[in-house]
Amino acid sequence: MDRQSTADSVVSCCAAAGGQCNCAEIQNETIIKWQQQHQPNVPQQETPEQQQVTEAQEEIIPLIATKKELDDLQQNLAMEDYFNDIRLKLKAKIKATVTKARLHEALYLIFNRLFLVECSWSGRGGKIAFRKYDQVLRLFGRIGDVGEKNVEKAFLEKFIQGKLQNAKNSSTISGVIKSVTRGSFTRKTKGRRNKKI
Repeated sequence: MDRQSTADSVVSCCAAAGGQCNCAEIQNETIIKWQQQHQPNVPQQETPEQQQVTEAQEEIIPLIATKKELDDLQQNLAMEDYFNDIRLKLKAKIKATVTKARLHEALYLIFNRLFLVECSWSGRGGKIAFRKYDQVLRLFGRIGDVGEKNVEKAFLEKFIQGKLQNAKNSSTISGVIKSVTRGSFTRKTKGRRNKKI
């Protein structure tokens, strides 16, 4: 039986007695109180996964496409609160669990591919010297760390040098460039010792 028919039967019952009665109102109030006690209207809160999805969809910073923008980024990253804000946004957006893959994703989330063609590690040939941007390198070092393991400077330098050397090839590719982690490869030979390559 639904509420209305129950209320009607109570009212007709009391009305049959020949008087005014408020039994239906009392019964409805009782039902409402019971519902409030057992099913409170708690505003729905976002779970951490929902918050992370929201953060993952937002743009971190506009893609760096000029030397002036890179200089501005370097200057802004010197401020600790801005540095931490960018770092947290990048960590929320990057899903990879391996250091190289994390660095790869961060590089293409921050820099325009065509701009990377104009950069080199040392700045030879009139290109932009990437090694001078210590705050940007510090950001990459913090993004690349997995757990408590920090990224070594030599590893970071080698990684960025490789990306800048291949930037011309990467600039012609459209779409997302996925980073692939490869394990060591052992060549099988007949009668000779196996060599790691």
